[in-house]
Amino acid sequence: MHLVDSLMNMQLDGTGGLYLQRKMEQMGVRVLTQRSTKRLLGNGHVEGVRFADGENCKPIWWWSPRASAPMWNWGEKPGLR
Repeated sequence: MHLVDSLMNMQLDGTGGLYLQRKMEQMGVRVLTQRSTKRLLGNGHVEGVRFADGENCKPIWWWSPRASAPMWNWGEKPGLR
């Protein structure tokens, strides 16, 4: 999930962001751009997100550029609750 239409928009131009998105999709990663998160879903831990347009998404894993590695199952594997 990314708020703007190009991945890593502060580091890459539009062409580079699109190239990265296509490479990630070739690896089986579903990339969602231009998405604004409205709320986190779950009971006691995050199980998904609801976007501003009303769509819900229940990701298998997520990655943050501020994290050193993917946070599998929304934080369950590293013990984040």
